[in-house]
Amino acid sequence: MNAIDSSLLWAELNLHTPLLDIIGCEIPVIGAGMGGVARAELAAAVSNKGGLGTLGMVREEPEFIFDQVEQLRSLCSKPFSVNLIPSATDRKLLAKQVDCLVELDVPIVTLFWDVDFELIERFKNESFIVIHQVGSEEDGIKARAAGADVLIAQGFEAGGHVRGKTVLQNLLPVLSRNSAIPVVAAGGIATGAQLLAAFSLGAQGICLGTALLATEESNAHQIHKTQVVQAGAEDTVYSEKFSINWPEKAPVRVLTNAVTDGIVVEHEGVKKARCREIGQQDGKPIYLFSTDSPLRGATGALDLMPMYAGQSCAQIDSINSVAGRIGSILDEAKIIYQQLGFSGRADATDSKELASNPCFAHEVSGSYGGFADYEEIRDSLNTLLAAERAGAKVCALSMAMAPDESWLEFLKSIHRDEVDSCRLILQCMHLLGMEPHSEVGDFVDKCLSIPEFYPRMELLNKGQKWVLKQLESLLPRLESDSLRQRLVTMQQEHVWNVARLKTQLASSIASTRQ
Repeated sequence: MNAIDSSLLWAELNLHTPLLDIIGCEIPVIGAGMGGVARAELAAAVSNKGGLGTLGMVREEPEFIFDQVEQLRSLCSKPFSVNLIPSATDRKLLAKQVDCLVELDVPIVTLFWDVDFELIERFKNESFIVIHQVGSEEDGIKARAAGADVLIAQGFEAGGHVRGKTVLQNLLPVLSRNSAIPVVAAGGIATGAQLLAAFSLGAQGICLGTALLATEESNAHQIHKTQVVQAGAEDTVYSEKFSINWPEKAPVRVLTNAVTDGIVVEHEGVKKARCREIGQQDGKPIYLFSTDSPLRGATGALDLMPMYAGQSCAQIDSINSVAGRIGSILDEAKIIYQQLGFSGRADATDSKELASNPCFAHEVSGSYGGFADYEEIRDSLNTLLAAERAGAKVCALSMAMAPDESWLEFLKSIHRDEVDSCRLILQCMHLLGMEPHSEVGDFVDKCLSIPEFYPRMELLNKGQKWVLKQLESLLPRLESDSLRQRLVTMQQEHVWNVARLKTQLASSIASTRQ
């Protein structure tokens, strides 16, 4: 099929999720923070495609992080993340890394391995959006309790360092079932079918590692990319052989080689063998059994270095551009979505909406009997959609300012309602065969320009009231009961939230004056 704009394709799939409002992206695709591999060129390519690019900066010096962030910003102006791994980083270096990210005003940080409550609190106090990758339900509970905004559920199929031992199909439903924050799927994903499968299990997005390693923009060595393309799932192995630079017993999934097969062993004695230099990378030595995979320009015994790969390598048969790889995944998802009969359909309980979009659209094809015509409804719904996206974003970006726990929970509640409203509006537009735009209302900038919390909340409430006025004007002029029912649900939520926000503000302001 012809390549099309990713954001339009995702809108057509009608799977806009709260994740997109939190991270500010067009499509729910996150690049994995692969150390060494995910540098500026790769991260920028993912962000420019509409996803969230991630810089893999584990154990990197602040000067290098500064250089990579500057390079990325020269290549794109969209949201991105920086990945740090506290457990694998000296505490003094970690503190410098954090200070560097604060100074650079990086919008999003992605963390992995142990859940560091103190570190997450520091990032939240600095208004970062925090994504935490986990491999178990226990770590998911800890990350949510620590204040993470998004979870990445890493299945046992994943390449690189693997935190848990549960396959994604079983981990994802457990993590997403009762989660108040979005959950993203990682591990074994490289196709549109796997994307849709992840969504059916509760994911709100996907995180790609191996699929992006085998791209032109990846910083992996060409030999590494080629081996991934040639490998099958059975060619990967879960191993603890590569541990230098990481805590002991930090297992990885790699392609089999002489090290994983036991041909190269520590026969010279542990201490001597672990100091055996087998190559060079960026002017620095690479040691046998280290976690360093070969990057561009690496020399030496590349065949003895870890070639990270998830079981999704079986689905990858070429080295592609980032845009091409992500585009093919989304294109395939759309085709399968249509083949399954979801495109152009609504809830099976509403027989009137089972008609094709053109058949249903004739009911609002012109203004008659006092009802709004098709164009007016389309414009009104797009206006409301932009406003609700703005409201959701304001709530998400204001949570770090919340003066206490009650305000934080209140903002989370409002955010969920705003996201639900976006879904209701998208459902209405989908039923009418309308193409939603991807705009976010300028209300975001107006709110964020107010540095004080309570005045910002007062403006947020004015925005809620404005939406109510738009709904009050539109609802009486809708002929379709189905559309009206959805928007009445949205109206009721806003009436309730306006009242709650007014009461919450009055109580908080009164207490500050005492």
